[in-house]
Amino acid sequence: MHITSGNLNRREGGWLTASVRIVMAMLIAFAALVASGSMATAKNTDPPKPPPGPPIEFSPIAGATPPPELDAYAWIIADAQSGEILAAKGSRHRLPQASTTKALTALTVIPHLDPNSTYVGRKQDAKADGSQVGIQPGASYTVMDLLHGLMLPSGNDAASALANANGGWDKTIAEMNAEAAKLGANDTVIRNPSGLDSDGHVSTALDEVTIFRAGLQLPLFRQLVGTRTAQFPGEMPAPGKKRESFAIANQDRLLMNRYPGIIGGKTGYTTNAGRTFVGAAERNGHTLLISIMRTEQHLDEAGAKLLDWGFANLGRVNPLGTLPQPGQSADETAQVAKSAQSGTSAGVGTPDTNPATGTAADTQVLAASVTNQSTSTSDLPWLMYALVAFLAVLIVASILRARVLIRKGK
Repeated sequence: MHITSGNLNRREGGWLTASVRIVMAMLIAFAALVASGSMATAKNTDPPKPPPGPPIEFSPIAGATPPPELDAYAWIIADAQSGEILAAKGSRHRLPQASTTKALTALTVIPHLDPNSTYVGRKQDAKADGSQVGIQPGASYTVMDLLHGLMLPSGNDAASALANANGGWDKTIAEMNAEAAKLGANDTVIRNPSGLDSDGHVSTALDEVTIFRAGLQLPLFRQLVGTRTAQFPGEMPAPGKKRESFAIANQDRLLMNRYPGIIGGKTGYTTNAGRTFVGAAERNGHTLLISIMRTEQHLDEAGAKLLDWGFANLGRVNPLGTLPQPGQSADETAQVAKSAQSGTSAGVGTPDTNPATGTAADTQVLAASVTNQSTSTSDLPWLMYALVAFLAVLIVASILRARVLIRKGK
């Protein structure tokens, strides 16, 4: 049969049109697959939520209720008189502690400084990062003023000033670390007197209540954590003028909202640490200590839930262990209930780190790293590669076929 140029063009055009349609259909399918894979990948690579943390540890007896499930990585509740630990969650994980550090700062300097002595503010104090009470270089303050500035509005400038009044930062930091070790708070490491994020500046919920418990033995410490408001000196006045002062308030909302039996506490917050709290409350002759670390929950809400549970369950749980005593380590005194109790108890966990040695789990906690294990089409790259290869072969074959037909027509 004679093939005319017109017939050839029509056959070639029809074949090419069909080929183009096939190619377009495959490209659309490929684009849809890639898009779905991209969306899945984008969804799966969103920043994950913080890890839920270790399990809750408690050993109930008849009549006990489960502890509240706080949105916190770590917490602990203990009886201040007996030292018995009623319940805990991740209480021996090293974590950034933020301004709860200032409880140890106060405990360390109070025995060495006269509250009525005078300190003159320095540039180093005024340049402190983060929260400040308002210390001015060259202005004079009493140590009591500085303690109020430290414990109420959590002034980092006041922490710097108290460290300097105590003989300097290096001396005070060394004394703070020695004080923590003396109390058995062996997982606490201090790098600065304020609690600002710093490499290796860590503590645990167990250590926090151990330190706060010791602080409550000092009348001035107990007075400070229970003070709602105070007056803080303003700028130095002109000669012959009276120096003005301004009101400062405690950041502990359990105290400010008059939670029943509240003694007081110390709050903290940094981006790395999240919200932190250590404090105490007393009812019917029982004082309970709590520490909450790495939470985004409101501290008064979380603290009230934990304290309410503790007071309601006194005498209804087997203690997990006792708080460290001066000169003793946490390993000697804070042993979690053994697995033998698991047959008659619920919700009892076991510690997964050794705070005396610092395991890899601690490093993971500090980094707050989470591996995304979700699957998506990106987990099957061979499928996309095969599809791309098929399309490439199809396109090349179409072009070669068209060229052959065109040459025959000529």
